[in-house]
Amino acid sequence: SPRAYHLGASNTYSNTSSFLTHFFNTATRKFSGTNSLRSYDLLRHYVNFFQPVMKLVAKTRHGAKVHKVYDTARTPYQRLLESGVLTEAKQQELAAMYHRLSPVLLLKQINENLEHLWNLAEHPAHQQRQAKTYEVSVT
Repeated sequence: SPRAYHLGASNTYSNTSSFLTHFFNTATRKFSGTNSLRSYDLLRHYVNFFQPVMKLVAKTRHGAKVHKVYDTARTPYQRLLESGVLTEAKQQELAAMYHRLSPVLLLKQINENLEHLWNLAEHPAHQQRQAKTYEVSVT
């Protein structure tokens, strides 16, 4: 069954990033393995290439009221390209990676990995029993 933590356009969490960071940290502490590490990679690619962020440019106080000014929303990838600190080879490498990625596929894979990690968290004994059925002892 779908869970409320699934990412997407209709996401109800205003703090999805902090929620996912907390979830992945907790899950990784409990369960080591390639699935949790893969989840970090998928999330890193999704956030860095496809999630625009508005950075705070200025903040002024008028009595009790604080007025904040933000710049245009851009992805970390766009900001890095605009900074001019990358070599041409690194720019081409990142551009190739960007063109290989699909935000829809990344979200699907992230949600599948989250579902798997939730199942591990909810049924750790069941997962351990399953793992033991695959162990073979050679005598």
